[in-house]
Amino acid sequence: MFTLRYFRPKFVFFVGFIIIPAIIMVSPDRRFFQKLVYILFPRFWKQEVESPLFILDNSSPTFLHRMLEKDQQYTYLSLWQSLFNSMTLYKFVGIIGALGKKLALQLHR
Repeated sequence: MFTLRYFRPKFVFFVGFIIIPAIIMVSPDRRFFQKLVYILFPRFWKQEVESPLFILDNSSPTFLHRMLEKDQQYTYLSLWQSLFNSMTLYKFVGIIGALGKKLALQLHR
């Protein structure tokens, strides 16, 4: 895993000076959005989970993961969801994305 490919100057700069500081800067906001879930979605915490399926494997669960994500009864986490784990943050990002698309369409005309 740690080959010379991962130590290219552009990659080190991108991870060290963009990704890691962005995660550190958003961390307090993420905690705020996690607390906001208790207020905005009170029924979420009372939701019953029936027969959960956890896949914890490092060898190569990619095929199984891709098969499960195609089935509507299963859900999965993407990388950004695991880093910024808050339902209200997902909703906020969705609203900002929709507004950005509307604004881009207005500017394009």
